[in-house]
Amino acid sequence: FTRPGRSIEDDILPLIKFQNRLFLMIIGFDPALDEIFEEDIENFCVRGRIANLSWIQSGHGQDRDFKLRDVKDWSPIPSSTFGLTCPNQWLMKVRDILLTFTLALGTSLAQVGTKADPGKKIQAIIAGHQKTMNEFMEKVRALPRDKQRDFYQSGYPKPDEAVSALSAVIDANPKDPATLDALAWIAASTRGNGLDAKDFANLEKNFLDHEKIGEVALTLAYSQNAEAQSFLTTVSEKSKSKTVRGTALYARAVGIERDKSKAGEYDALTRKIIADYPDLEVRNRKVAVALKAKKEAHVKFAIGKEAPEIIGKDVDGNEMKLSDYKGKIVVLDFWGDW
Repeated sequence: FTRPGRSIEDDILPLIKFQNRLFLMIIGFDPALDEIFEEDIENFCVRGRIANLSWIQSGHGQDRDFKLRDVKDWSPIPSSTFGLTCPNQWLMKVRDILLTFTLALGTSLAQVGTKADPGKKIQAIIAGHQKTMNEFMEKVRALPRDKQRDFYQSGYPKPDEAVSALSAVIDANPKDPATLDALAWIAASTRGNGLDAKDFANLEKNFLDHEKIGEVALTLAYSQNAEAQSFLTTVSEKSKSKTVRGTALYARAVGIERDKSKAGEYDALTRKIIADYPDLEVRNRKVAVALKAKKEAHVKFAIGKEAPEIIGKDVDGNEMKLSDYKGKIVVLDFWGDW
């Protein structure tokens, strides 16, 4: 009864552990044995697919050993693995009742789980990766400065596992609003490289008009992926949200701004933003206003044009003008202290 998009460790393993705790509690074994039980069962579950679980009785008289095996895939595990011996027949019956109860409970939970809000799962995955990042950065800061860079570059936690886990949730819930949050996180964490054709198709089909698509578009600005650029074009032309269309146009312009071979396309995009989206704001920046000022500056301060007058004070506090240095050799020293 493993749920779609979840692993054996997610669904079956916790139930087995739960049954073990109940059994050990009833028969009065040392709680420390619970840890041994969990560790070995977890190792077993991670190694093999559990299709059927059975406790195989062996031995003679009143002493019986418990053995766990996967009937289809595995041979019986030695009872010494668990260090547990059942001294009485009635304990076997108690164990069977608890196992039946646990499996029935697990089936019910699994059925509910398939309909559960995937948002919690997505939040947990993202939070887990963030926790890993925070712990990593603490280790970086604890190192001497001369060792921080090498440690950072060699051990930086990649988002691959989180992306894989999120993808499973996305595939199982393509239309859920939380899926857009997952796709946006993947795009931001991988600079768009973590999204594939299926993801872009999902975004276009189910979330094209959503305001959050604008943030996704911005993370794709510098992506060289043809599918990403095609997606930006689709968003800038077909989204019903004017803000999203303008943001996608801006992302397209930013991505080619320094490509001289696309100067004409860049000029056309920026002119369209200025003309059609004069009030567009992206991350609290008035984009159209900034682009217009930049265009005017390029014309006014182009190479060969006369520099505008600048009036200020020199290092001694005396007033100075740029025109005072006309015809003279001037050395400009740019420096900073941080």
